[in-house]
Amino acid sequence: MKNLFFIILTLSVSFNILSQHTGFENYPDTINKKRLNTTIGIEVGSYLAGISFLQYVWYKDHKRVPFHFYDDSKGYLQMDKFGHAYGAYRYSYSAYYGLRMAGVSKKKALIYGGPVGLIFQTPIEVFDGMYEGWGFSWYDMIANTLGSALFVVQEAAFDDQIFLMKFSYSPVSTLLIILLWVKIIFNVFSWTIMDIHIGYPVIFTN
Repeated sequence: MKNLFFIILTLSVSFNILSQHTGFENYPDTINKKRLNTTIGIEVGSYLAGISFLQYVWYKDHKRVPFHFYDDSKGYLQMDKFGHAYGAYRYSYSAYYGLRMAGVSKKKALIYGGPVGLIFQTPIEVFDGMYEGWGFSWYDMIANTLGSALFVVQEAAFDDQIFLMKFSYSPVSTLLIILLWVKIIFNVFSWTIMDIHIGYPVIFTN
């Protein structure tokens, strides 16, 4: 649920930026200060909103304990790990293209935007390690790192995203909806797809 909140938050506030990206446009050669400030404001605002949610809502009724670790590598059929990777991937995606459309060079956009996914996700684990019933998970951190890395490596190598991380949801009955509030991830399907047209333009271009 924590990851779900962060994903919805980031996708919502950055929709205007991402909706302008097609993957084939020419980016500005000079910095658009207004758009750059808007992009930075969205990312910083999202980060602060997420931290506030964790501190004042999610962990509100949980007891503070000494920092500790937890091995959750075998739970939820790895859907939790996909959620971490997907969240990091989308954050990095949003930050990078926001910077590029503001006129920031590819190199600097990768340097400053690429790690945003990992930066956004790391506080979740730190907070988990400080509260009873949770725990810092190295497996979650690995998933976070892989999510951002999947974006950065592809963008650096291909100037586009050939392998995309996606998820879908299948409607269920009213009775199961109640159960989903407890374990919502059981009815979510994760996907990793490849854009064949981009991957093999010579073969598949008319």
